[in-house]
Amino acid sequence: MSGRPPLTPSGAGRNGSEADMDPWLRAARRRELPVLIAVVAFGAFLVVIGHATLSVVVLGLWVIGVGALLLAGRAVRDRQERGDGPRGAIALGTLDGTRATVLREHPARGLLTAGLTAWPGALLLAGAVIGAGSAMSAGLALVVGTVGVGFLVAGARRALHERRAGVWLTSAAVTVRDHRQSHGVAWGDVAAVTEPGGPTGLVLLLAREPAAVIVSGRARRGLPGGRGREVLVRTEATALDTPGIARTLRHLSADGDVSLLGSAAGCEMVLRIARG
Repeated sequence: MSGRPPLTPSGAGRNGSEADMDPWLRAARRRELPVLIAVVAFGAFLVVIGHATLSVVVLGLWVIGVGALLLAGRAVRDRQERGDGPRGAIALGTLDGTRATVLREHPARGLLTAGLTAWPGALLLAGAVIGAGSAMSAGLALVVGTVGVGFLVAGARRALHERRAGVWLTSAAVTVRDHRQSHGVAWGDVAAVTEPGGPTGLVLLLAREPAAVIVSGRARRGLPGGRGREVLVRTEATALDTPGIARTLRHLSADGDVSLLGSAAGCEMVLRIARG
């Protein structure tokens, strides 16, 4: 990807997402904080009572780390859902050899998820090292360490893939990418763009037909109820909020000058469209 000082648009309001949340989910979220605090406290308890035993201290520190990662993820999630969390920036990139204007997604939540993916590996590696010097056989220590490395590699790959998340705008198509796959629609195949209220809802990009949606390089098969035509754009962490992304996609799919996309002028144009 090529580098250019990113542009960060201003403004993101609140949408009262908690008030619209399912009551069961709202109640579950209210229990999250005391549960996570208890997890951290339990880890600290293990460290204190097991200070003379290295394995217990390591386990306690690992539990504290789990709680800390989950607490950080909860804080970022809540801020982004309110519309005042960290957002990505508008920048330049290259998609399959084509220059693109990228509405990047802020990687905070993704990197925390990658950390949680890798964290069991840290415990297994520590266990292998400690065990190799005690009663654990060398063969078992090697197996445990290998599994631990597998977790670390999975977390590292997840972290690397988070860098590509966002909405990629080229002169030919709009492509929505996350850490797993991509969904692309040519500008001429965009039938409609809808949006909910608030700055952090999902923008729905509707293609003319399922085959017009290219999923990770392949045409999408039809789904029941016409759902194969839909591409969802998450906006709580992207460079633009919901209205800004919807306004930009509508403009570019209708009569926008898509030839500018992938250039500095294209970044300025997208920011200007998003601001209305």
